[in-house]
Amino acid sequence: MLRSTRSRLGALVAASVVALTGCAQGNPSSAFELGDRRVSMEQLDDYTQACKPLFNDDSAGLTGIRNLVAGSLISEELQARHNLSFSDEQIRGALAQFNQEVGLSVPGCAPLFTKLGGLHLTMAKLTPEKGLAEIEKMDFKVNPRLGTWDSKRLGVVMGGSELSGLAPITRDSGD
Repeated sequence: MLRSTRSRLGALVAASVVALTGCAQGNPSSAFELGDRRVSMEQLDDYTQACKPLFNDDSAGLTGIRNLVAGSLISEELQARHNLSFSDEQIRGALAQFNQEVGLSVPGCAPLFTKLGGLHLTMAKLTPEKGLAEIEKMDFKVNPRLGTWDSKRLGVVMGGSELSGLAPITRDSGD
């Protein structure tokens, strides 16, 4: 009985340390970090509020927003590494292929969708295999309160189960 109580207490202390320290390898106020790029928890909250109209109002929708933000950092990093830039027309075309151009109509969310369009174009230019291989090698940090990063699926994983990827879950625009 005493051993069981000590084990539980030890686990509780360990969990508390992780919860209090936030992003263990980075800044505790960071939601995501990739190289010198950073999204704070406050910025993530702002993006979440701005993008809510485009996503289902559930945990999968919230994860979709988080993955959209994470994908924007990856897009910036890949484009910088390969000195790539794309026109607004190219980005709109790439988003249209995936039925994601509606994201450009929401002011606070549009910059994320612009980067997502850039990510689609970058992956096509590099080839998906090469792009994914580069992403898998990136030191992408996720605040443990948000989950962990699965570089093979380009998504945040929370509680050991796979959640939504970069493609947003949109509501029917006929509302």
